[in-house]
Parts: sequence; C-alpha cells; structure tokens
Amino acid sequence: MDRHRIHVCSTCRGSRPDEASMRDAGLQPERTSLAWTRTALSMLVTAAISLKSGSEFHRLEIVTAGACLLIGAVFAWVTGMTRNNEILHTAAVMSPSGSLIVAMAVGSLTGCVVVTAVLAKNLLSIP
Repeated sequence: MDRHRIHVCSTCRGSRPDEASMRDAGLQPERTSLAWTRTALSMLVTAAISLKSGSEFHRLEIVTAGACLLIGAVFAWVTGMTRNNEILHTAAVMSPSGSLIVAMAVGSLTGCVVVTAVLAKNLLSIP
C-alpha cells in the first residue's frame, strides 16, 4: 500500500498552487533549445566544408550555398540562445515570441531565394 502513496509537501497542503508550480516538470523546452544549438553547430560544419570545397573547385553555387548555411547557422544559434533565455527567465512554459518566429521566417526565405537565384543562374548559363 505504501508504494501507491502520493507525497505532498507540507508547504503545499491546503494552499492553491501558484503559476510557477504549475510549470511543466518535463525537460522538453530545454531539449528544444539545445536542439537549436546542435542544429547551428551542424550547419556551421556543413558551411565550412561547402565554403572550402567550393573555393577550391571555383564553384560559385557551392560557395553561395555555404554562405547561406553560415548565415542560417548564425540564425539558428541566436534562436537557440534567445529561446534558452526565455525558458530560463520565465516561470511558465511559453511558445516562442512573435519576433523570433518572424526573424527565422525572413532568414529562411532569404536563404531559399539566394540559393534558388544562384542555382537558376548557373543552370541557365549552361550551353
């Protein structure tokens, strides 16, 4: 019978839980912010490889893709750090801020447009 007993701390008995104690006890928000940092690191490594190989073989499209990956890595790192600060300094679990979502959308769209323009230029210039 004892193993089914629920432990209630003495300070919580008879009191209404506040917003800070209602926070999700899971680690999902922290894992998500760490995932942004890991994504930024992998993008940085891929960007470095693309920039090096593109410059060695004089391939503009590979260098451009590497530069876009580098910019994307910076966006992902900033997003991860911003999200981590939001999680650490807020008692409640919250969704990302609107400005963060807009910044990521603009960065992603810009990267897609640049890569598409460079690839289209190189594909159309083939005789």
